[in-house]
Amino acid sequence: MATKRNRRAGIEDRWTKTIRRSDGTKETVPSANHGKGSRWRARYVDNDGNEREKLFARKVDAQRWLDTDVTTKFATGTYVAPAAGRATVGDVYRSWAASQAHIAAKTAQSRRSTWGSRVEDHWADVSVGDVKTAAVRAWVAALVAAEVGVPTIENAFGLLRQIMGAAVEDARIPRNPCDGVKLPKRKHADRGYLSHAQVAALAAEVERKPEVIWFLAYTGLRWGEMAALRVSTSTCCGAG
Repeated sequence: MATKRNRRAGIEDRWTKTIRRSDGTKETVPSANHGKGSRWRARYVDNDGNEREKLFARKVDAQRWLDTDVTTKFATGTYVAPAAGRATVGDVYRSWAASQAHIAAKTAQSRRSTWGSRVEDHWADVSVGDVKTAAVRAWVAALVAAEVGVPTIENAFGLLRQIMGAAVEDARIPRNPCDGVKLPKRKHADRGYLSHAQVAALAAEVERKPEVIWFLAYTGLRWGEMAALRVSTSTCCGAG
């Protein structure tokens, strides 16, 4: 079995090479690639033992790439191998959905419906590494413009957020692009409440048991809650 290479990084000058002379001394001389293409090759071996590289015209840029895009991300645990983000949103959804055996059948059906009606067409074929926060905001804005109801938008966005969260957990992307995206607020219609005079007028119009009107108006109970009341289970004026 092949030995897994340890994680490491470095920069190589493609235009030169070091040779050892017959007297044992070393000398830097032009290589076969001298003057061809970018001079500096930044390379690293990732956590899985795979070697990655990128070419730069300037050494300072190669070092900056290693420091910011590789070394720092390794240190903070946010490094993601380039190939990992190529999985599509649809791939991650199917894998994630299959792992949700603990949820109720009704919840699973609701998620499938939301995926098929609101998420799949827009996101299924997009690589998770290409899903950006700005694109998610634009998608939400398009749903609002299409006059999709706020609860439906909440469900669709919530499902996408869970899928992208699974991609983060699988180390396919460093962060969830849904974070920071604001949703439209639900519009709550103003409730109309009767004035004291209106309660009195309504009770006066009721031929049988007008006291029910007074009772419901000033206790806030629903009809079913009132109907379920029993003298044996009620207390009044602090009596036990």
